[in-house]
Parts: sequence; C-alpha cells; structure tokens
Amino acid sequence: MYEVRMRRLAVTIALITSLVIPGSLIGQRRDCRETGNPKHIPSASTLIDSAAALGQVAVLNEPSDTMIFSVFFSDSDSIPRVRAVLGADAIAAVALARFVRPQKPDLWGIRMRIVKGASRALTLERSVYCPPVPPPVVRGPSPVMVVLPHLGESPPWRGRIVLQLEVLVSEYGEPLNVRLNQTSGMKDLDDAIVRDWQGKRFEPALLDGYPIKAVYRTDGNSPRL
Repeated sequence: MYEVRMRRLAVTIALITSLVIPGSLIGQRRDCRETGNPKHIPSASTLIDSAAALGQVAVLNEPSDTMIFSVFFSDSDSIPRVRAVLGADAIAAVALARFVRPQKPDLWGIRMRIVKGASRALTLERSVYCPPVPPPVVRGPSPVMVVLPHLGESPPWRGRIVLQLEVLVSEYGEPLNVRLNQTSGMKDLDDAIVRDWQGKRFEPALLDGYPIKAVYRTDGNSPRL
C-alpha cells in the first residue's frame, strides 16, 4: 500500500519511497511459482502436432537429449510465442513454433518438454512465473511536497491516508499505465503520486525466465498467471 502522513495547515506530504509498503516487496523475486493458468494442463495434442514436432526435433543438431521450451499466449491474439528454456536454442524454438496450434486469445503459458532418442516423448508441464518488482526502498532524508487542498476537498487533518495503486509494467520494466484503485480525495496529491510511479523502473515479470508484460499492485495482490 502507499501511505501518506498528514500534518495540519499546509497538508505536508512526505513522498519518500520508504512510505511505500508494497506487499512482499522484500525478496519478491523469491515469489516465483508455478502458473495456475490454465487450471488444468491440456493434452499435448490440443497444443501441438506432436508427431511433426518430434520429427523436427530429430533433425535438429541439438546436443541435449532433453529440451524444454516455454509456450506463451497473450490475451491479444492466438499466436503463441515459443522460447527455448533448456537444452535448445532460438532456432529450435522457431522451428517448433510452426507446429503449435493457435488457441483462443487468453493470458497463459505452459512448458513443453521434449525427449529425443529411443524413448522420445513430448509432454507438457507448468511454467514458472515471477511477478514484477518495484525499485528497492531508498533510505535517507525524505523529500517533502506541500499540497493545498482545493475548495470542496476534505482531507483528514490528522493520521494518514492509505492509497492503492495498480501499474501495468512492460517487459522492459517501464510503467505503461498507472491508476489509483484507492485515492486520497485530493486531486493534486493523487496526480503527484501517479507521476512519481510513472517515473519508476521495475524488474519486469518473468515467465520461465523471459520478461513479459504484467500488472503490479501495491496492496500485495498482484495478479498471477
């Protein structure tokens, strides 16, 4: 959450980053888990032409007998993004992508494990997702901003205001959109906080180690894949 402490008269707001207390900020990279979407792992045949994929793998000059690929679908189109995770390279990922069947546009990912040789097989397993991480807390003197409430605004003169923000973070760690889910009731303060967060740089969300676009929420309830 985003806490703002209020003082009487000039409504002085300390916009220090230490007043930002996002859920699981410390060590959030350790918050990586298996994805929950899709709820049930689909059969391999619904995702890919397994026979064609295994045939393609047989002619690839890959040194490893076991290869793992990440297959990611966005909610904007039905075309998958296939990336090599282990035992293969980008060329192999591109070669296999043409055998993956288009799916209904939705945000989900799955891992595809391929074993070569006499026991060749293609199986699906859950991907691993890491949520986006905001910049680390900066310790030191607090920069102070003074906000005067406009006519008709009634901020609390004592205590604190707790705000909740939602940030759409690009795969490059840039905030694409910042919105307040819980506001202070003062437009100038809300606008200043949004501008502050628009200037932050995040560690992007990761799916099987690759950056993707995702939502970060300061209340600790960032949506997961």
